Amino acid sequence: MPTRSSWSYLPRKGETDSDQRYTPQWVLDLVVKVMGQIDLDPCADPLKRVPAANHFTEEDNGLERAWGGKVFLNPPYSGCATWFKHLCIYAATGAVTEAILLVPVTAMGSKGARMLMKQTASAVTIFDRFFNFLGEDYQPLPFKSPIPLCLIYVGENTDRFL
Repeated sequence: MPTRSSWSYLPRKGETDSDQRYTPQWVLDLVVKVMGQIDLDPCADPLKRVPAANHFTEEDNGLERAWGGKVFLNPPYSGCATWFKHLCIYAATGAVTEAILLVPVTAMGSKGARMLMKQTASAVTIFDRFFNFLGEDYQPLPFKSPIPLCLIYVGENTDRFL
């Protein structure tokens, strides 16, 4: 299963042959502003752009690793439920103290999302606009995301997140 945080959606015909999508810097800036720091990016891109102390790339397979601290998670959108469940386990144990997830609104229909939203998440916000992810060359893609996106927060600082 792909593990890169960049796999946000499959490309539409004529967009690009790659399914790699990386988080825009302004979103990462918001995440750092809310949490103060990022301890782990379990779905890191090859250049490890997320300003985290630790990164798990596709080769590391973040689903086979222990998570801890403050986590930024932009999982492969084709398999969000598995990543949600993994986060829920480490949040329940207290190993993950805070987390922000960037996911498509459509991922909220999975069983893993129900567990996340009922037992783990503290808040959610839906972006009021579509935005450009970065492509494999780390440049903004010439098209916006075709699906609405949201940020989900796990932690005690809900007011700061909102």
